[in-house]
Amino acid sequence: MAQHQTGKKPKTDKTIKVHADAQKTMSAYAGEDKDVPPVDFEDVKKSFRISNAVPSSHYSKVRTIGFGGVGLVISGHDPNLDRDVAIKMLRAENKNRISEVERFIREARATASIEHPNVIPVHEMGIMDGVGVFFSMKKVQGDNFQTVLEGFKRGKKEYSEKYTQHQLLEIFINICNGVAYAHSKRIIHRDLKPHNVLIGDFGEVLVMDWGLAKFLDAGVGKDPVPFQHKTGDKPFTGDSSMTIDGTISGTPNYMPPEQAEGKNSELDERSDIYSLGAILYQILTYEPPFSGDDLQKVLEDVRKGSFIPPVKRFAEYRIPRELEAICLKAMAFEKKSRYQTVQELVRDVRNYMEGFSVSAYPDSSLVKFRKLCFRHPAVSSTAAAIIMIFTVGYATVEGVLYFNYMQTVSAADKDREIGNSELREAEEKYRELGQIASKRVVREETKKETELSNEVKSHYMAAENRYESAVIRYTSVPPPYARAREVREGLMDIMFRRLKYSVLVGNYERAQKWIGFIHLWCGENLEKLSPENRSTIQTFEGVVRGDGYITVKTSPSGASVTLSKLVDNGNGILAGTEQKDLGVSPVKEFVIPKGSYVLKLRAPGRPEAIYPVAINHGEEQSDEISIPESIPDGMAYVPAGEFFIGGENSRYYRSHEIVIPGFYIKKHEATFGEYLEFWKSLRTAEEKKKHVARVIFESSDRSFQDAWDADGKLIRPLKENFPVVGILQESAEAYCAWLGAKTGRRTTLPTAEQWEKAARGVDGRCFPWGDGFNAEYANISENEEARKKFGYWAPPGSFPKDVSVYGVFDMGGNVREMTSSKFIDGGQFYQIKGASSSTTRRFLYCAYASDTPVAPSDVGFRYVMPVDGK
Repeated sequence: MAQHQTGKKPKTDKTIKVHADAQKTMSAYAGEDKDVPPVDFEDVKKSFRISNAVPSSHYSKVRTIGFGGVGLVISGHDPNLDRDVAIKMLRAENKNRISEVERFIREARATASIEHPNVIPVHEMGIMDGVGVFFSMKKVQGDNFQTVLEGFKRGKKEYSEKYTQHQLLEIFINICNGVAYAHSKRIIHRDLKPHNVLIGDFGEVLVMDWGLAKFLDAGVGKDPVPFQHKTGDKPFTGDSSMTIDGTISGTPNYMPPEQAEGKNSELDERSDIYSLGAILYQILTYEPPFSGDDLQKVLEDVRKGSFIPPVKRFAEYRIPRELEAICLKAMAFEKKSRYQTVQELVRDVRNYMEGFSVSAYPDSSLVKFRKLCFRHPAVSSTAAAIIMIFTVGYATVEGVLYFNYMQTVSAADKDREIGNSELREAEEKYRELGQIASKRVVREETKKETELSNEVKSHYMAAENRYESAVIRYTSVPPPYARAREVREGLMDIMFRRLKYSVLVGNYERAQKWIGFIHLWCGENLEKLSPENRSTIQTFEGVVRGDGYITVKTSPSGASVTLSKLVDNGNGILAGTEQKDLGVSPVKEFVIPKGSYVLKLRAPGRPEAIYPVAINHGEEQSDEISIPESIPDGMAYVPAGEFFIGGENSRYYRSHEIVIPGFYIKKHEATFGEYLEFWKSLRTAEEKKKHVARVIFESSDRSFQDAWDADGKLIRPLKENFPVVGILQESAEAYCAWLGAKTGRRTTLPTAEQWEKAARGVDGRCFPWGDGFNAEYANISENEEARKKFGYWAPPGSFPKDVSVYGVFDMGGNVREMTSSKFIDGGQFYQIKGASSSTTRRFLYCAYASDTPVAPSDVGFRYVMPVDGK
């Protein structure tokens, strides 16, 4: 696939018209392969549900960035976004091949669905006049990772001086993080290699080219159409580092044995982990594990798992045994012998970088301790001392050793002081970054945040490099001085500063490791530390545990209060554990471990109030909860307070906390029967025509039908207890106004914020019931049994597990639901929340919002009322 590089001169290709004039329009890049009949892109629009049509003149300042065997990437200026973007499209000979078009669309959608800092962001996809299918991406200046590694191999200064091995491993971890997030979405890449990773000039690490991506969930996407490259074909004598398509898809140099065998049904996350191991192999040796011009020979070696271990391949590189073990475990022939998740692989690499043991290379207790001191053997000093004792006498030796000690400690102190200075800079920049980020609610970082983030990373890595050097020096002093005061104080200073920084940036796992390191280093002498250091350790041990504090007040006071911790019941549902009686409000401050909880409040003569609580790391909460005198029939009470909104599954918002007033929300979606009561109250034929529901019963239908006749009798198969669908936003608002007048309570559609809080509570969970996905819990397209039983619509409340902590049903599936909030991009569409029987799990996330220009047959509504009744 096309490589997304910028700032580099592309190689020439006779099949592409490359123009020197940067002002050429997109149509200049279009061409036709006369041997292939043209695709009807109107059919493509319908078949693949693409509504975005763009004229070829839309982008200006276009120029070639790079290209591959199937597509090409150009840069252009988007007038709508007012910024330069990278635009990917198919080459002339491929744009009319429907199999390539389908795979290209799959790549765009797969990439767009993986919204992660280490995956290239997609801005839009559409069909362009004369060009065909295209999608635009973030434009990034930089090199692909293959270029970086080749630069290392050839000793180019611009690479060897810019990147240390530590930085290469950080890049590898970033690659892993992007892949791990894709795996959490049940997507595997299947063509991971250095060519498909972009390294930006400002520290960006972006996994690209998801054209072979596979959706592991049943019914959510298909494999690419095979092009029949079979093992009996004529041997290929090209570059085995290029992607091949067919029964065997991917790049031979980096693919796992099961992929080389063409066993596509057996590919899973561990297949990507093998490819990540192959990338690590190249980081260690600057060569891929498999290479050669004879494709059949390369494939045969891959199938056998026949490659030379890194240490044996290039002994002169002094490859650490731990890194080799990590690489070999990731590339194990049997999937069950590999790391089972990318997170396990990252944990081992991170442990190696920080001087801790790795699971792939078990150590003795002594070696573990030495590793905690960053592998600094004192054998050479001891041997030197023994030789000098037998040659020059003890007194002279003592003087030499002391001189050696003073020189080593002086150099270590200098490294430590520079490291301290760099870490202070990192801390200052991190706090500045936090102040700016706290004011941003949208997902996309500002330019200033990106700059500060890169500065933080740069200063932190510089500090770590200096600290590594200092630790090696401190622990390499002659044995008689190994416990000298200067050595102990220097090492303790480094450990405490690393601990404090880990806590500052919220990396509590790493902080816990440093606390363990301090305990191991001090041993029985922990009590001999200064009172200040002992107090610091105790304080940070509490901070790392993350215990919080809570005070509960109610209005009215005197309510009985019980507390239940919410834990995953093993099926992805956050369920309450045994209730703990807290007595009568007000409840004085008490310690509470971080996590999710539910308070149940009962005041005499008032309904029970549900108040979910999320205790974040070390958080102190003082909650004052209003218990209403009554709750309207069929409504649930959502108290005022903070909650987490947005997050990785939101189209626009990052995860952040906001506060909204309390409200009542309808427990179930409004039904046809309820809506018909309003419709029958309308006095004019014009109003009735305006507010009638119009539906489509089958996806193959091309026209809408009125849902009921002139007398208000529903047409089959609709029933009064089905959720009402097929109405306009203004019709739902008219219903709310009618109901408000009837009940004397102001009634409206919920805002997107109200809907999201009612659905997910306060703890930021993914789905109404918790964080685990199970298609059987809600009425969505993946729930085949529900479709067989109910068809497109089910009576509200038919899915008892699709219920929020407040007791609100069907906020996951059944029908999507209208809100009164528009999108923040200034467009005309309102946010629609939730999934339906016609949509996939992507819509199921509480943070997600969709839109529609029409009144589809899978969108309904529910309403809210204010607590004060006004």
